[in-house]
Amino acid sequence: MSLRPYFLSFISSLLLIGCSEKEKENTAVDYFLSKDPSVLFQIHQKDQFLSEVINNDFWKNYFKYYPNTNVQNLLRSLPKDSDIWIAYTHQGAYISTYLPEEDTSSPWKDTTLDQLDSLTIENKKWYYIRNKQQLIISSLKDITIPTETQKKDLNFQKIAKTVSQEVSANLFLNERKNEEFLGGIFPEHTVKYISQWSAWDILLDKNTLRLNGSSLRPADSLPQLPVTNVQKVSLESASVIPHSATHITSFAFEEELIPTEFYFDFQQDVSSVAFFSLEKDSLGVITSTNPSETLRYFTVLKTDNYQGEEFYHIEEFSDIQSFFSIFENNLQPKYLYRYNEQLIFSSKKESIQQVINAIQTKNTLADKSSFQELQEKNASQTAFITIENLSENSIFSKKFPQLATKYRYASLQISPQNDFYLLTLTATAPNTTQSPENQEAGVQEKFQITLDKDAISPPYFVTNHRTGRKEVVIQDTDNQLYLISEDGKVLWKRRLDAPIISDIFQVDLFLNGFLQLAFNTDNSLYIIDRNGNNVVPPSYAFKEFLLPLQIFDYEKTKDYRFVVCSDKVIYLLDKKAYQIKGFEKSRVPEGILQTPRHFRISDKDFIVFPEKKGTLNILHRNGTVRIPLQQKFNFSDNPITTYKGMITFTTQEGKQFFIDTNGGIRSESLGINAPHFFDCVKDIPVLLSSNILTINQKKIELPFAEYTRPRFHQVGERILISVTDLQNYKLYVFNSEGESLPDFPIFAASQAAITSENGKLLFAFLKEKNVLSVNQ
Repeated sequence: MSLRPYFLSFISSLLLIGCSEKEKENTAVDYFLSKDPSVLFQIHQKDQFLSEVINNDFWKNYFKYYPNTNVQNLLRSLPKDSDIWIAYTHQGAYISTYLPEEDTSSPWKDTTLDQLDSLTIENKKWYYIRNKQQLIISSLKDITIPTETQKKDLNFQKIAKTVSQEVSANLFLNERKNEEFLGGIFPEHTVKYISQWSAWDILLDKNTLRLNGSSLRPADSLPQLPVTNVQKVSLESASVIPHSATHITSFAFEEELIPTEFYFDFQQDVSSVAFFSLEKDSLGVITSTNPSETLRYFTVLKTDNYQGEEFYHIEEFSDIQSFFSIFENNLQPKYLYRYNEQLIFSSKKESIQQVINAIQTKNTLADKSSFQELQEKNASQTAFITIENLSENSIFSKKFPQLATKYRYASLQISPQNDFYLLTLTATAPNTTQSPENQEAGVQEKFQITLDKDAISPPYFVTNHRTGRKEVVIQDTDNQLYLISEDGKVLWKRRLDAPIISDIFQVDLFLNGFLQLAFNTDNSLYIIDRNGNNVVPPSYAFKEFLLPLQIFDYEKTKDYRFVVCSDKVIYLLDKKAYQIKGFEKSRVPEGILQTPRHFRISDKDFIVFPEKKGTLNILHRNGTVRIPLQQKFNFSDNPITTYKGMITFTTQEGKQFFIDTNGGIRSESLGINAPHFFDCVKDIPVLLSSNILTINQKKIELPFAEYTRPRFHQVGERILISVTDLQNYKLYVFNSEGESLPDFPIFAASQAAITSENGKLLFAFLKEKNVLSVNQ
């Protein structure tokens, strides 16, 4: 991964930009700074930010009070998603935002103008003052409208220019908070160089904490970290450092680091210098481009042997001590061991032996997947890196035992760039977070995400037309619809007028490959784009209660017909949501039981729907009768479908009827007790009655329990059928022959969505009422 190229180029031209363009003053931030805050957030994508901090294990445990639950609830109540500032002081929290001109639904729509007032959000009282559209909120009463006369913090303004607007949020820490936040992980002697304010871009996913940041470099008269230009390799010595090592640091080396009054004969071939600790010993590593030549500069007093490897007793008082002191290390080495390009120095023989043993038994950092994953997430170029072994850090592991075990390592990279230090903080964990129930099954969790409220819809996989990757749509009890990315980030949330009652379809409304979502609630038809916005025309509202949406595409040309039904009216809408005239059966006085469905049988179109009084309508496209039927039926609540060229359905008495294209009718008893679930897709009938599941005439006896309706999933050319035991939280998945997929059942608490990506099956389901899990 590259080291923030956009940031590097931006810093290079920072002075020019400052000279040519006057930055807009942020009076609210200056006002907050007068309160002496220790932490500030600048939020660009509110929903995504909240999702990231709630679902990232490292953040919610280590930095868990920022933002706390009360501030999270407050943020959710705000009508704007961006341009939000949060400031934390020792006494309380301050929030700044701007209200939209039109606000009809948020709790802030009728707030008082130009006077201090309060508003309660989720049982927490907040004080606020509003001037026009500007809103200042606080947990404290001491707030006023910011003015342009507020004193400026020039250092903060300078560092604030370095952040990116393309992330969900930026984080700013003052000097005290740097010491607390960074010092809680990394050694004090490293953190002391990050003075005054630091600014960070927040980049989180389920198992990775990554913060890209910057801080002002101290003036030349102040102590500075001995770093040079960035190098391509962040830790060249990983192959010789045991995985149990602590306090690991590595410096890229150039001869300009050496003061002019010093010169060491061996320095010309050195590319990096590293230090680490083993138990109570400190070791140093020099990586050389010519190790045989570098080794010649050290006086060998004696050669020793351990497990077939030679190491050396060297002259104790040599230039190497002075060389190491430049990097603020007081190592006085007595022993030297060479391994490939690395020269390892130690004051204890036992430590050299421990290094040799780690290399031979493949127990170095380079051999461990946890460190390899950290390296993959790190910036690929750096001047300095410090790595902390969290599980071996007694203070950290005692305070955060779960993080220490799961993440194992955390790193901080520092590189100089003009007046700044560029910073990258990374902690990552292997993606092995499957539940205990699923570990034996071998199903691996890709991510899980906690919704704001309990879910009221099953999950649906949808396709991102830009990337071709699969994303998840789900709705919660606040009627918020979520679009969740392939890596578990909430891309947006949108509150609807009611729960979704239909399936969620994807359509290509404009024939350009861009996909929209189509569905309906009790009173509205929604067609929205991948950003959550209504497409043209806007969503369609109805006065009557509706049945679930169906979509017809007669010739598979994307000339869609959106079929929306009230109790007695069928609305046939085109892709612009205009009603199509001329459909004969638009009025149904007896009442519509199910939304019409379209079938193509023997190259003929059939539009079929049942009425409440038992009539089955089989129509032409224009709504005229294609097959007249006099017989009445006591329909079950299962869908009408087709099987081997016939229209088929079941009745409440447990009979299955078949109607051929000439109007011939036959029936057979299913031999079941009502109620039951039935459906048929691509001539694969599925029936569930009590605990007996029948797939393609194959009977499967499930444990006695309460089951969801079986759900069909078309995955490429395959048809899969899933059903969930809601009492014992087990998800069963079968193929079209009634054979269980390997490793199933697995733990789940809802119906599942199933698709495939890169040749692997993906499963989405709830693990708890508000916890969505995506597995592969």
